[in-house]
Amino acid sequence: MTFAMFTLFWSLIYVAENKLEVLSLHHWLDTEVELYQENFQNMGWDAPLPNVLEFDSYWSEAPTPEWLLSFKFPGFYEYLLGEEDKHFVVFDHPSGKGLMYIVFQ
Repeated sequence: MTFAMFTLFWSLIYVAENKLEVLSLHHWLDTEVELYQENFQNMGWDAPLPNVLEFDSYWSEAPTPEWLLSFKFPGFYEYLLGEEDKHFVVFDHPSGKGLMYIVFQ
């Protein structure tokens, strides 16, 4: 009985930690989207891309990895690319043309 409770407790901790990590990443991605949209509104095409040390950014009207092009609706996504788990956000590009993808490296 003690072993079962111990296992259940640590299983819940593990699941909660993973959910919190994803929630935190979504918040970070959302913040990067808002900052880019604000910068684009103020600076136009001179707006800096989201943090290049942490994210890869793509615009559907420019060269974009094939695997990303299948995501055509705004939202948060998770995609298994080989062994790597990719987390990213898709949103309408502030220019009004195409979609923007911000992918966590």
